[in-house]
Amino acid sequence: MIKQLDNYLLGRSVRKYRAEAQIIQHHSLSLGGVPDGSLANSFQNLRGRTDREAMQVGFAIIVEMADRTLGKRPYEVQIMGALAMADGRIAEMATGEGKTLTAALPLAWNGLQTRAHAMTVN
Repeated sequence: MIKQLDNYLLGRSVRKYRAEAQIIQHHSLSLGGVPDGSLANSFQNLRGRTDREAMQVGFAIIVEMADRTLGKRPYEVQIMGALAMADGRIAEMATGEGKTLTAALPLAWNGLQTRAHAMTVN
């Protein structure tokens, strides 16, 4: 019974994060023509906002900037992991799945709101 409940709740969380990740990806694609300075200002304007919609916009800006500066656009599963981390959950990822890029999203968002630290184990 407990196992079934765990599977149900995990599936529900995954569906929720997938839907949010798709919103973030869609929004980040619409930012393609926006100049870097405007993106930076838009991100700074989110300071102090803690609602979910603001976080989605912030993540979309971070995704777009990662693509521009690093040439790496986070995949849907990486954005899902970032959302879970932003909710204070642990996101387990295997070697080569892009943990650093995944962690950059909630780290930048939390750094905008307050101090943020990252620690990785190798």
